[in-house]
Amino acid sequence: MQIMGISVTFVDISCFQHPLNMGAYNAVTNEMALCVDNAQSNKVALDRVVRHELIHAIHQRYRLDSRVTLTPEPRFTNEVKKELSSEEVLNVLSIYDRKLALQELEARLLEKTLSNDEVATLGIASQIFYNTSKP
Repeated sequence: MQIMGISVTFVDISCFQHPLNMGAYNAVTNEMALCVDNAQSNKVALDRVVRHELIHAIHQRYRLDSRVTLTPEPRFTNEVKKELSSEEVLNVLSIYDRKLALQELEARLLEKTLSNDEVATLGIASQIFYNTSKP
């Protein structure tokens, strides 16, 4: 996270407002909030939350339109069907704005299927892209 310049906070209003919220990434401030108590209460490992929020940061670094994923089709759809429950997919589709749902599904998918090292490598590559490309 250091190479991406992301600061981390362990106190965020969203943690108290939504007990199922495990973390958040704010692209404007380049800050990641981790809801440690919520993650522990829901038996979710903190490294998984960090991977999830880093995927959101990577989306931002690649300047992806919110309806575009890192994982190409049809692989994205096939992996979502294989790795995420129907209940989780329906939750995302009902809770998240339609424009943000695909990247939220991808963050949930990749947090489960990629290792810390793989996400870190994607993060480094995305930061290099961000630093060397024009908006």
